[in-house]
Amino acid sequence: MTDEKRYISLLFRFWSRVDFKDGCWEWLGTCYQNGYGQLRNENSVIESAHRLSWRIHFGEIELEKCICHSCDNRICVNPKHLWLGTLKENSKDAVSKGRHISGFKLKPNAVPHGVNHHCAKLNPSLVSQIKQLRSENMSYREIGDRFCVNPQTVWNAVNKRSWKGCL
Repeated sequence: MTDEKRYISLLFRFWSRVDFKDGCWEWLGTCYQNGYGQLRNENSVIESAHRLSWRIHFGEIELEKCICHSCDNRICVNPKHLWLGTLKENSKDAVSKGRHISGFKLKPNAVPHGVNHHCAKLNPSLVSQIKQLRSENMSYREIGDRFCVNPQTVWNAVNKRSWKGCL
């Protein structure tokens, strides 16, 4: 595939995973464990969705630069909410907004869990339904397909690796 075709494929895959809301444009694709969106770029390397958004709108990112969120929404890919900064500037911004105690230590509960997590696709009600279906011997893959989640996500919920508070 030519470079141009790979880039066009990237654009299609990127925009098909964006929910255009007023304000933040939220990433609907897969996320890293830290809550930031991710996608394989035109070179088949996994890249953060907000960094891809920056590259699509403004071009390549200089070495040693970060793409920072003014909205503090990790899944936002709206270029109006992104700014180019250094690691030091990004850390200073986080400290000024109370997202760090000091240095790189996150405040307790700084990363939301469950339904409050940016990339949550389940809720306690759905987890209960998943557990019921699994008790009826439906496969992890079938359940995942039904709820539009990875079979590993289903396994994690059923085996209390995630959603531990759900029955």
